[in-house]
Amino acid sequence: MKKTLFTLASALMIFALAACGSKADTEPDFDKTEKALLTEIEYTDELNAIDEDLVSILYTDLDLSDVTKYKIYVSSGATSEELALFLCKDLDAAKRVMSAAQVRVNDQMESYKSYMPDEAKRLENMRIIRRGNLVCLTVSSYPEKASEIFNR
Repeated sequence: MKKTLFTLASALMIFALAACGSKADTEPDFDKTEKALLTEIEYTDELNAIDEDLVSILYTDLDLSDVTKYKIYVSSGATSEELALFLCKDLDAAKRVMSAAQVRVNDQMESYKSYMPDEAKRLENMRIIRRGNLVCLTVSSYPEKASEIFNR
């Protein structure tokens, strides 16, 4: 009887440990998410990665010490389309990065609203989303699809 209970308890512990490694508990894969958002979303304009020296110009409130890895893609300026991914050091850093992304969107809204109102509307539908310590700013014509891809 004791042997049966021990075997049953051991099996339950194995299942419990296996559940701890579920996808919901893991940090999203930065590179896989980046690739999916670039290839599965149809952008009107070509997005190009920016150099490090432009980051502080475009993201005026971003403190790069909060970030361990990032990639920012912007359009040529003909559209407001943008994709930015930030892998943050911790949850507090992720919250600060989300705030910095909102400042970026607000700045873009001011720029586009008077001379390209359709692009300002696209900015209104942007998404700033977080999963674990990964933060994403996505500005495209398909915000729901971008959110779905990010949250896979």
